[in-house]
Amino acid sequence: MIKTFSATTLRGTEIPLLPTAQWSTTATTVAGGIGAGDRLDQLNSPLGLCINENGIVYVADFQNHRAVAWKPGSRSGEVVAGGNGEGNALNQLNHPSDVILDRATDHLLVCDLQNKRVVRWPRDNGIRGRVVLSDIDCYGLTMDDRGFLYVSVTDKHEIRRFKVGQSVGTVVAGGNGKGDRLDQLNFPTYLFVDHHHSLYVSDSKNHRIVKWVESAKEGKVVAGGYGRGNHVKQLFDPTGVLVDTMGTVYVADSGNHRIMRWPQGRAEGSVVVGESAQGVGSNQHQQPVGLSFGREGHLYVADTGNHRVQKYIYSMIPLRGTDMPLLPSAQWSRNATTVAGGNGEGDQLHQLNLPAHLYVDENEILYVADFLNHRVVAWAPGATSSKLVAGGNGRGDALNQLDTPMDVILDRATDHLLICDRQNIRVVGWPRDSGIRGELILSNIRCSSLTMDDRRFLYVSLIDSNEVRRFKVGESEGTVVAGGNGRGERLDQLDFPTCLFVDRDHSLYVSDFNNHRVVKWVEGDKEGKVVAGGNGQGNHVKKLFGPIGLLVDWIGTVYVADSGNNRIMRWPQGCTEGTVVVGESAPGHGSSELKNPYGLSFGEGGHLYVGDMENHRVQKYIYSVTPLRGTDMPLLPTAQWTTNATTVAGENGEGDRLDRFYNPFALFVDEKEIIYVADRENHCVVAWAPGNTSSELVAGGNGQGNALNQLNTPMDVILDRATDHLLICDTLNKRVVRWPRENGIRGELILSNTICFGLTMDDRGFLYVSLIDSNEVRRFKVGESQGTVVAGENGIGERLDQLNFPTYLFVDRDHSLYVSDSKNSRIVKWVEGAKEGKVVAGGNGPGNRVKQLLGAFGLLVDPMGTVYVADSGNNRIMRWPRGCTEGSVVIGESGQGAGSYQLSNPIGLSFGEEGHLYVADRGNHRVQKYIYSMTPVRGTDTPLLSTAQWSTNATTVAGGNGIGGRLDQLNRPSGLYLNEYGILYVAESANHRVVAWTSGSTSGEVVAGGNGEGNALNQLNRPSDVILDRATDHLLVCDRQNNRVVRWPHHNGTRGEVVLFDIACFGLTMDDRGFLYVGVGEKNEVRRLKLGQSEGTVVAGGNARGDRFDQLNFPTYLFVDRDHSLYVSDSQNDRIVKWVEGAKAGKVVAGGNGPGNDVKQLSNPMGVLVDTVGTVYVADSGNNRIMRWPQERTEGSVLVGQSGEGHGSTQLNKPAGLSFDGEGHLYTVDWENGRVLKYIYSRRLFFSPLTFSTTIGSLLSVCSNNLSYR
Repeated sequence: MIKTFSATTLRGTEIPLLPTAQWSTTATTVAGGIGAGDRLDQLNSPLGLCINENGIVYVADFQNHRAVAWKPGSRSGEVVAGGNGEGNALNQLNHPSDVILDRATDHLLVCDLQNKRVVRWPRDNGIRGRVVLSDIDCYGLTMDDRGFLYVSVTDKHEIRRFKVGQSVGTVVAGGNGKGDRLDQLNFPTYLFVDHHHSLYVSDSKNHRIVKWVESAKEGKVVAGGYGRGNHVKQLFDPTGVLVDTMGTVYVADSGNHRIMRWPQGRAEGSVVVGESAQGVGSNQHQQPVGLSFGREGHLYVADTGNHRVQKYIYSMIPLRGTDMPLLPSAQWSRNATTVAGGNGEGDQLHQLNLPAHLYVDENEILYVADFLNHRVVAWAPGATSSKLVAGGNGRGDALNQLDTPMDVILDRATDHLLICDRQNIRVVGWPRDSGIRGELILSNIRCSSLTMDDRRFLYVSLIDSNEVRRFKVGESEGTVVAGGNGRGERLDQLDFPTCLFVDRDHSLYVSDFNNHRVVKWVEGDKEGKVVAGGNGQGNHVKKLFGPIGLLVDWIGTVYVADSGNNRIMRWPQGCTEGTVVVGESAPGHGSSELKNPYGLSFGEGGHLYVGDMENHRVQKYIYSVTPLRGTDMPLLPTAQWTTNATTVAGENGEGDRLDRFYNPFALFVDEKEIIYVADRENHCVVAWAPGNTSSELVAGGNGQGNALNQLNTPMDVILDRATDHLLICDTLNKRVVRWPRENGIRGELILSNTICFGLTMDDRGFLYVSLIDSNEVRRFKVGESQGTVVAGENGIGERLDQLNFPTYLFVDRDHSLYVSDSKNSRIVKWVEGAKEGKVVAGGNGPGNRVKQLLGAFGLLVDPMGTVYVADSGNNRIMRWPRGCTEGSVVIGESGQGAGSYQLSNPIGLSFGEEGHLYVADRGNHRVQKYIYSMTPVRGTDTPLLSTAQWSTNATTVAGGNGIGGRLDQLNRPSGLYLNEYGILYVAESANHRVVAWTSGSTSGEVVAGGNGEGNALNQLNRPSDVILDRATDHLLVCDRQNNRVVRWPHHNGTRGEVVLFDIACFGLTMDDRGFLYVGVGEKNEVRRLKLGQSEGTVVAGGNARGDRFDQLNFPTYLFVDRDHSLYVSDSQNDRIVKWVEGAKAGKVVAGGNGPGNDVKQLSNPMGVLVDTVGTVYVADSGNNRIMRWPQERTEGSVLVGQSGEGHGSTQLNKPAGLSFDGEGHLYTVDWENGRVLKYIYSRRLFFSPLTFSTTIGSLLSVCSNNLSYR
């Protein structure tokens, strides 16, 4: 089974605590705390403690010679051992120092220190104990999952382990005399044993914690060890010790009156609780000794000098926050789902009227402050209408009424809603369910937003006094914690604070609306720090416009509803500019648009909820996690990778050295491009860092076997991103094991009696395992041992509800499961919950045709639904676009072999960063990396020689029927773009539209504009260029006379959305990173913009109009190659200039010898292309010809248009835009002739047909049903 941790570690926790996990700063006293004494409500120097499954605290009450039990919430304890005065009778104890629970016998074990014995007492109703061990100077106790008892023996400076019935035991740590060597201890006190039976010892007088791996002859220092002191590298008389599931060590640093944490492998620790020095406060200690976790990760401390036990609450997710580890590059769905309202403005229960702030509870129930309906409503997941939970009795000030409520939160301690009842100038509390009236919490307070921290302190933003106040329970005035110094823009002032967020450190974040900024106020500070915006009102990525809703994730990234700009922005910690997460700059009501967004909240799984105020709805954006082994690169069905691979692991032949493989099977590539490989016959998993010539052993490697430090024929390895552990399919041991990603010496059993082959995991943490003996795939939730069959289970066979030897697996974002059904030579897709699968690749019997597979193994699916398969028996990698009945060869066309372009029995597959493809090339004992080769916009992958030729006579493929506005005509066409299906998009300047011409058609279809000249969102004004954003499948149009760039849907769009304002664009292009390049004619520069930016970065020119190499003079069209070098048609300088990425000046690569018609000259160049060998192609507009400039040549040659200006098939009149297609054919816009011409690439006999096989094959493999404009 997938094991939890609570059953195997005394005092441990099953909660997966991050190294940054936090607990409440102030503690609750759960035992004692009324001074030293012997009453049952008192303690006297409590030492060791343990917590049982019901939260009962057992305490060794040292000076009272007893052990007492305190039930949760009780005000006094119950004596469970001793309590009959100091003595050595069996009903007495003498200074007990520790107590633990033997779960097997349900008895307590007590270290009876001054009696030099360990005694066993019944947990309940015991009147005397029984001596278990005698004549032993014990101090601390623990027990492992085998029932072995560990005892620290202080006089001998050793730890002994006792099996049941033993009286002498075995020394497992120390025992070599008093000392500070790694095989010695000096007064060992408390102990902890982890799942691997490694022992952690508080080596008190050596001021360190030492870890002794089972059977080791010496220990390893894991905390302290730098002598006595209070530095973060030091400890002072450490006592209680705990270790969590991640290997982080927690220590009662008794002499420093604090609890410290040491993440695994760190040389210094950090203070968890007790930073404020010795004392009696709820955030202080006096010589803390005993430590224990509770079931939910709460931390219990025996505060010895204060005669109490303190409980620190594990700091739960902040209100509206998330614990999802969101990267600064995290993405959400571009299109949202409406989860509340969306049925127009109204007061029905399926409607909202200006929804303000919102709150999402643990059941994903959405609570909305429905502003103009004077109510709060709750929307259950999937509901089509809401439930009234507060107000709704008309506008008013009675306790069953609300008046324009602005905010609602949940007080998790009382399970009541707290509502900012704005116009009633009050905060009211309502029962979460079935409340008929509210209760007044705060009065005479004009609030706009609320939040609450883990101490139950309530924070309220006051818009009339421009301040935020914090209220403890019962307070009516509160304390000013932000602002309060009058309206203003100084860092100690606010101007109309709207929304609030409090993080785990109790730092307060405020949306400072009229100052267009978000300000962070560290607790206790007199002024704030701007963390987003603060550069005045605007739509630049450095600016905000009326920020409202506000969130902060666990790494400090700020998310803000940039209301006036109709978008949600993200500001990573320390950044001076943000990026757009969702929404665009123009208001709208589409699924990707917002209109005055207001409230924000994270929900379960990191999904983002937005109160879309003026659209009267709440939108939910799905957090998009890249599937295991997957990629987020928008790969086209014609995407290509390098023909020749780089060997990134192995290549030194077969063997068992760390620079070799014996039989590499599956692989996994992590976020740092480290490759983890299951090396089957070497019975290990190894990790290869980028650029390394040998690997590091990370699992197994101790010979074939079934011990926990061994593997036997591992078939697969994946990374559990939540726990940062590897999961390994240990096939011949019939188990799945978990190993630490780094420094693991043994694994932990997760699933047993399981003949697995492949593994994967979805974004919910569900584990999928292929079982080759039962021909099925099972899905396991955490803690399950049987799981659920999600594919197969109906016996071996080839029906759609059967499998035959399932190997590798892939789960997509929709939780659809793809299975390599190996002996059926097919890939089968099982939609979640389906009773049978659907064949998506192969399935036509074993073979080597493009409709067949032979032994399918490794398996990937890209974001477009294209399936990639390691077709092992055919020594190739195949691709099946969605819906296709045949595939195409991606890699390995030339048959089995050891060349860099060949494979031999490939098995494992994984995508890496940027879409690169990794293949476990089993027969060649290596891992190969194929670089993703994205064809540049308007470029071609056809290898064109410098002598390549095109047809002299062109074919008209668009227009050519005279100048006009009919759909079979063009009028002043400018830029063009050709998609992978041969559909031609033309920016038609004088008709103020973009038209699409399908191959062979006699007329076009309007896809953008076409509603006359104008600046409305359904209009264009002299568009000069158009490209396709392949990631979003939207057109980007340079709407020249409107000084904007607009985005239009690829098809069926009725209006565009403005992407960039105030930009005198001419030409557009985009690179493989999704960066947009814009030629800005009036500023004589080219700007590059990342997604969400409005200003971007100047990457060419920008130094005023001129002809120096760092200047441009009216740049028009652009081209970016694979190296991100930029080529610019510098039209008024009559040259093409190449700007290497990051360069301060360009280099002339064509023309540059003044205007003219010599072969060294250009005249007003326009369209520009560059092929794979760096040859430049130019629309030499003023000379009515297309020119070619091979790399480093000082003169060009004329390709087409030699016969002068005209309208014949061999002539051009002011050519403008240029584009290649996939086969190297050349398209040009013939501006004055109102047409687009196609010149056929002429293949000569000296080209090998194999040269084109990959390109043509991949193009032809795209399904015929996709070859139409829709």
